[in-house]
Order: sequence, then C-alpha cells, then structure tokens
Amino acid sequence: SDLGLKRISITFGTVVGSFNCSRNKLESLKGCPSKVGGDFWCSLNKLISLEGSPKEVGGSFYCSRNKLVSLKGCPSEAYDFWCSHNKLVSLKGCPSKVGRDFNCSNNKKQFTEKDVKSLCKVGGKIYIK
Repeated sequence: SDLGLKRISITFGTVVGSFNCSRNKLESLKGCPSKVGGDFWCSLNKLISLEGSPKEVGGSFYCSRNKLVSLKGCPSEAYDFWCSHNKLVSLKGCPSKVGRDFNCSNNKKQFTEKDVKSLCKVGGKIYIK
C-alpha cells in the first residue's frame, strides 16, 4: 500500500496472509492474487471495476473509496465486505455471503437493507448511510 502504483507489475498466485494494495493509483486489479487467506484491501485507488480481484478471500474484502460502477469480479464470500464511497447504482455481483458486516453507504444510489438482503446473506450489520 501507499506506493503510488498505477499497476501491479507482477502476477500473484496464492497469498496465505493478507494482501494490501490500497492507497495507490491503481485503475485495474490485474496481477492481484487469485486467492488470499486473510484480508484483501484495494481501497483508495482509482478502480472502476473489481475484475482481477481474488476469487477467494478468507477474511474481509475492502474496496471503499474508488470509482467503482460495478461489483462484478469480487469474491462470492467474505467476512466483512465494504464497498462504500463509490459510484455504485447496483449491488449485483456482490458476495452471496458475508459473515459479519456489509457497508455500501455513500454510493451514487442510496441502497436499502432490502437491496442488500435480496443478494446477500449478512451475518452482522448492514451499513447503508
């Protein structure tokens, strides 16, 4: 994180622990690990898509404060899922299961709990404001 990266110049496979590529200038997640055993952070970049993000994340998934217009490409499950402060008008493509908290506040569309629950089983709190 915090390296001023515009792209990830190597391709990762599996990362046993956590992977943090936040606070850069990334426009793509090409090169990210396909599997992360811990948490995955890609917040505070210039991402418009999650294509290239890990298919499996053992911990939490944080993609807040980007320019996301779609959640297509994110993992099917996460412990926490934060996609706040983006340009989302739909939650289509979000994880089908989140173990704890789901935060989709401060997007182009004001989502409701019903929007989240129609796509995802959430084990904790849902943040919409």
